[in-house]
Amino acid sequence: MHQSDFSSEDNSIYKSMDENITRNNPWLAIKEPVKMGQSITRIHYNWFANKKKESFDYYEVGYLGCTRIEEHRPTHEGDRWYFDAHHDDGVTVRIFNPNTVQYKAT
Repeated sequence: MHQSDFSSEDNSIYKSMDENITRNNPWLAIKEPVKMGQSITRIHYNWFANKKKESFDYYEVGYLGCTRIEEHRPTHEGDRWYFDAHHDDGVTVRIFNPNTVQYKAT
């Protein structure tokens, strides 16, 4: 798990609320499921912002043992969209609150 903190002296994270809402809303960030020939390379989750800072956690394939990120679509009413971050030591972390998901053509 990685964590980033961004300080903002001029509160630039609040300059465009539309951009932040779109960028950080899990349902707007995930427009459609992974298609054949695409893989997930990075996922941001646990986004938080206040007047002084913005922070989030992320997993990225190829860093700190993360070997792949797998997407799971809801199958029934009431199910949630979630992602599994698999690691080379056998650990899998399930993420229910994604903010942005980066895809790459394979």
